[in-house]
Amino acid sequence: RVQIDLNNAQGDLVDFRIALERSRSLLVQFTTKEDLSFTWPWSEEDYKKVVKNKIDDSLHPLNMFSSNNFKVAKNMKTSSLLSMFGGLDVSISKGYNEYDDGGIQDERVSLVFTIPLFEGFQDYYDYKRKTSDYYYAKALQEFNKRKVSAERKVGEGNLKMAFETYKARLKTEKISEKLFQNSQLRFSRGLITVNELFLEQDRLLRTRLLSNAGTRNFQQKVVTFCHSIGKSILLDCL
Repeated sequence: RVQIDLNNAQGDLVDFRIALERSRSLLVQFTTKEDLSFTWPWSEEDYKKVVKNKIDDSLHPLNMFSSNNFKVAKNMKTSSLLSMFGGLDVSISKGYNEYDDGGIQDERVSLVFTIPLFEGFQDYYDYKRKTSDYYYAKALQEFNKRKVSAERKVGEGNLKMAFETYKARLKTEKISEKLFQNSQLRFSRGLITVNELFLEQDRLLRTRLLSNAGTRNFQQKVVTFCHSIGKSILLDCL
């Protein structure tokens, strides 16, 4: 039963590799890089590269989108406010009038303010709608800033714990393999029974099962962390 569980765990790792290959083939279609090769499974050296990534939350795609969306909403709000006011026309005219007692030069300056009533109401409601869009974009920008920051911190912590667990289980697996080899040697000398040897083998298989689970979790957390900082594991995270 333990051997079956171990085979299933190893199968999960194969499925993970297949998913990575599928992602790589899809990315080739949307990038200028024809060769997106990578080594897998990722190791301690890869972990060090990942955590050394320069982190700038403002450059996260989600924050950049929110920021641009907010700027557009702000400009639209300002534009709709200005459209509420009608046109202002200024005209200057000069003339010369003759009267019985002499000619008088006449200058006139006229200011004309026009705002069609129906369009004025339309512009007012358009301004109210653009104002609502503005405050929504502003709130969404702040929300996404907090979301990106929180996901990055959680992803960083989870990656660190997964890496430490991954290393510890690899070390335990090696120790378990040595113990099983010693048990085989003792069994060949008649120092232990076959049941005791089976127990040691069962312990080794369970250790390998845990090691595979730790490896799988570490690989997943690498991808999750890269995603949390707005990068791709296949493009710019490693």
